[in-house]
Amino acid sequence: MRTKNLMIMALLIIIVALCFCFILPGCDTMTLDKDYSFSFDAIKTTIWDVPGVPLFFAKGSGLELKKDGNLSLTVILAPTTLTLLEDKKFDLSAFDLDILMTRYAEPILPWFDRHDLKASFAALKQNLGAELILDYEEEATKKIIASVENTGKLNSDFTIPKTFGFRYTAEYKVKKLTSAEGKEYFALYVDKFSEDGEPFIIITLDENENGQKTAKIRIEFLKMTLSFVENETVEEK
Repeated sequence: MRTKNLMIMALLIIIVALCFCFILPGCDTMTLDKDYSFSFDAIKTTIWDVPGVPLFFAKGSGLELKKDGNLSLTVILAPTTLTLLEDKKFDLSAFDLDILMTRYAEPILPWFDRHDLKASFAALKQNLGAELILDYEEEATKKIIASVENTGKLNSDFTIPKTFGFRYTAEYKVKKLTSAEGKEYFALYVDKFSEDGEPFIIITLDENENGQKTAKIRIEFLKMTLSFVENETVEEK
């Protein structure tokens, strides 16, 4: 039960956490040689090192890497997530979002105001390229926004809206690195960094046994690994 509760809480904070992880896009023009499209790897993606999280990601989620130097990460929660949230032994309304917002949002995003979420989400997209995918006319969304703005907590009858996800777009720089074992690999540096330093987020690239490109994003404070595998290309006849 504890593991299941951790997974549910992780799903609730993953969207907000991703907004704070991808801070600023880089500006280097070194890029990949072609466009790549990736889907979530169902086996290797974990949150808090618990496997199986991709089951909660809907079709359309994935990672796009463009040869023009832009990337797009889309996370859309699947309806199966609702099954977990029906567990009456876990009171979602007791989770105080104010703590998360005070600890992460205020220092990093000074313009973020939980009392005006629509304006804050608009500023998030404009300033950082991070976008919450929501239908503001959906009843579940209206309840969530009203409850968080007024109380700092989720409503007691919380359900994940039918339209609910996250999209992040930015520029990237490719670097060729060498592992401790001496293996060479490529990594995408997404945010600004000094010449002798590293960004907070690095996307590593590799290949699997089938020759498909793979990508991995590791976020340590959530013990979260987002793993992707290249989509098969359909050749035109």
